Amino acid sequence: VALGLRADRAEASFTPRPLFPALADPSGAALERIGAVEVESPAGTIAARLVDGAWVLPDRSNYPADPAPLIAAVNAVASLTLVEPKTANPERFDLLELDAPGAGGQATLVLLVDRDGAEMAAVLFGKRGLQRSVGGQEAVYVRAPEAEQTYLAYAGTLPVADPAAWLATGFFDIARADVSRVTLTDAGGASYTIIPSPEPGGAPYTLEGLGPDEAVTSPYQLNGIVGALADLPVETVARADAIAFDAPRRAVFETATGLELRLELAPLPPQAEDGAEAGEPPAAWLRVSAATLPEADEGAAALAERINQRAEGWAFRIPGYRAEPLTRPRADVVEPAAPPEPAEPAPDAPADEPPSP
Repeated sequence: VALGLRADRAEASFTPRPLFPALADPSGAALERIGAVEVESPAGTIAARLVDGAWVLPDRSNYPADPAPLIAAVNAVASLTLVEPKTANPERFDLLELDAPGAGGQATLVLLVDRDGAEMAAVLFGKRGLQRSVGGQEAVYVRAPEAEQTYLAYAGTLPVADPAAWLATGFFDIARADVSRVTLTDAGGASYTIIPSPEPGGAPYTLEGLGPDEAVTSPYQLNGIVGALADLPVETVARADAIAFDAPRRAVFETATGLELRLELAPLPPQAEDGAEAGEPPAAWLRVSAATLPEADEGAAALAERINQRAEGWAFRIPGYRAEPLTRPRADVVEPAAPPEPAEPAPDAPADEPPSP
């Protein structure tokens, strides 16, 4: 039960106190009993549960939870210290962003549940305060879900509301500087390969087998493809067998250390996306696997094994603006080469001077 946030009249003198003393206990005994963490906000709802010793996301087919937002949410609740009573008038909740999210409000609700399914703590986080504590803690307005009394409080961290941030992804990100070769293949089997440019001082990449009458449309086109896996955002995940990969596009990234990352992409129909604007590239589902090249070092082999362990059986949905470079056709990156400029005519030889009279 969310103790300490009652609708009592605020006292004239208020002594700062932990909102949840049991959770703030330095021994950490109460924290060890947490079995589930739920966060609801205008951005969506996410729930993480402890299953067989691992934190997973039940509404994402038990995909592994990223520990960072999980720890942040627990710490946000456990570290809350009430500093000053504020309004108890529900008509003013919106000013502190403390209207419940389920009713269209802007607050973020965090719920902690123990391993037996009993509620341990529930609190609404609202607008951030203007000043941090002396110890650097965040100032934030809070209230209990059923209470009218609000408070200014200090918290060690604030909860992460974006459900996508709770997904344990990023394990197949590759920085552009680490990529040595990229091959893209369309649904019909046509492919092209991007390699480092042999021309010193020019564009960093070119196409393998570029014809004498062809030119790269823009170096930015190739740069975008080679860097497509750097900090790649993932919107959601699903079991791979639940997604149709009937005629996938393919992308293969090779690194200087010998890692080979293989991607299969299934773009969504544009109309399948809620809120997609006209002309916006469609999001895509992605399957990932890894292998090593003959010249791979031990680090690449270990990385390939970790990627396969985490990616096997899963599909990852990426936003359209990040899927587009991975499905870019060759016709978009190549254009006819400009004809050579005609040579300037040689200057006329000076005419013989007429003889002197």
